[in-house]
Amino acid sequence: MGFLQVDESEIFEICPWDADCPGIVVEGAVTAGVGAFVELVGVYDGRSIDVEQWHEMDSPFESPDYRNPCGLEASGSGNPPDDATEAVHRIAAGRHSDRFAGMWWDAANQVMTVWFTGTDLDQVAAEIDSEVSMPVCVQGGAGHTEAELGEIQSALLELVDAELLAVGSISTDVVRNRVEVSSELYDAPTREAVTGAFGDAVVVHAFIEVLDGSVDVLPDPVPAVEGNLMLVTQRHRGGGGMAALGRYELRYDPELDCLYLPGDEDGNEGEPGTGGRTLPVWPFGYTATSDPVTVYDYDGVVRATEGDLIESGGGFVPVEFVDASDSCGATGAWIMSSPPIVVDPG
Repeated sequence: MGFLQVDESEIFEICPWDADCPGIVVEGAVTAGVGAFVELVGVYDGRSIDVEQWHEMDSPFESPDYRNPCGLEASGSGNPPDDATEAVHRIAAGRHSDRFAGMWWDAANQVMTVWFTGTDLDQVAAEIDSEVSMPVCVQGGAGHTEAELGEIQSALLELVDAELLAVGSISTDVVRNRVEVSSELYDAPTREAVTGAFGDAVVVHAFIEVLDGSVDVLPDPVPAVEGNLMLVTQRHRGGGGMAALGRYELRYDPELDCLYLPGDEDGNEGEPGTGGRTLPVWPFGYTATSDPVTVYDYDGVVRATEGDLIESGGGFVPVEFVDASDSCGATGAWIMSSPPIVVDPG
């Protein structure tokens, strides 16, 4: 499931986020508009999905409803007073930690909500009422305590293969009283294991889910342009999380038949293998051709050519940290966290 987009080549595709991405081409009668969040069911061939069923749904990435369930209203604006918030937390999470499920601020109505398991809350409500000056909604019926959700989150990390599934985030949603996972991939064996261990306490939002079988049956991604130059690319669409800004000239080594960036992390240039080169780790699905030397993104859009001065977000790592069959004489690698932009054509 994901967001419907139109890429730079005017191709209808689905993306894991609401912005340009190396998406999956949508084939079939899907009438939802661009920007809609949809779940598509069909056959995926590595490049496109032949849609058999689809439905539009609310994005799971939207903020939850923070309105207090008691219907309380108060005047004012902004954040709650620090001393009152600390007092509520001291009572709820300190004295009643065995039932405390979380708390949140209803900014629109200026009310704090405190959530507990169970329904017998007279004692808790009396303590808060006598010691806290601001309006507080004391609510019962939570399925899990805050401590339980923390334990579930830790156990989940041990249960799933976060690297294989390209897990982007695991967090606790206090308002919905559950642990939420955002990942690129999900499959039947993992789904059965997670559901069996945690039930409805864990919800996984996956871009690609294999309904019957494991991720091993997924076809390899098929970029729009088949390249003949070796490129090191990131395994998943989410890319790296580093946010430094790098600017390099893209160069081609005809003897080694590979692309590199001159200079190392300190800006030194030298012979191959001496710290004078950096290996670019391109975003997911990038390819390159040698005649002329051209780098394409997953959708076939030209992103750089030999001699271009390019700029991208990213960060340095030793080349040993990168899964590369050939380092092109580099001792370090620049992992791109954003598509490269040509700032000065070669």
